[in-house]
Amino acid sequence: MPESRLVIVTVVKNDADGLEQTCASIASQDSAVAHLIVNGGVDTATGDVARKWAAVLGSQLVTEADSGPYDAMNKALNLLQPSDRVWYLNAGDVLAMSTSVSIADQRTSAPDFVWGYGAVKVIEKTGKLRHIPQQAPYSALNHAYSRTPICHQACVVRVKAMLDVGAFDSRYRIASDYRTLLLLSRLSAPVVWTEALVEYRAGGMSDRLLLRSQWEQFEIRRELFDGQLPRSLAHLAKADARITVGRGIDLLARTGLIASDWRSYRANRTG
Repeated sequence: MPESRLVIVTVVKNDADGLEQTCASIASQDSAVAHLIVNGGVDTATGDVARKWAAVLGSQLVTEADSGPYDAMNKALNLLQPSDRVWYLNAGDVLAMSTSVSIADQRTSAPDFVWGYGAVKVIEKTGKLRHIPQQAPYSALNHAYSRTPICHQACVVRVKAMLDVGAFDSRYRIASDYRTLLLLSRLSAPVVWTEALVEYRAGGMSDRLLLRSQWEQFEIRRELFDGQLPRSLAHLAKADARITVGRGIDLLARTGLIASDWRSYRANRTG
């Protein structure tokens, strides 16, 4: 059987500062790791940072246009071996500890490993810790309904398994990783570790386009689970769109982006 490498893949597009932070965190590890940078932009500064760190880390560097982060993440798979284990750590995301790589390698090195994940630290743009989502033990139902969301940055997956589920579906611009992880759960229960090995920077597309993200998750649930949910939970599928939109409006109100929340909106309509 071919050697199974742990490979960190970093996709970037016109984000020199984010790429600098990510690569610096990889360089700070107490053990070496294979690294692939997929640069889809034309920004000169980002290209300079990519070349600098490729030389320092011995990273493989690919520079070509793509149609978005999921397209770039799919391209990376074609450059890896099926036996490899891929860890997507995109520009701006950093390894939380100097031992993150060694811990991840240890947790995922079994010959029968398919996929697994750990905790993640969610960091605001100000540098303040937002929270560490509780994600263990794994529940397929909680995962499906986003009660215990899993960040793809905290996941390590066997490349063959990624290919078996079709990798990332470009129909979904924001939540394709959610779909991929649900499909992986059909192949195997994940290995789960409690360590937060990654700091995920808030403010990405799933934060900025919250309602779009929630709607895509709803569409993915309809695609994958329609007619297959337990009868006692079937009503949740019908109410899902209203629930997710309402939660989105609540969040926008709490952050001050709109003037009123979902509860007052409903009260005004029915009052």
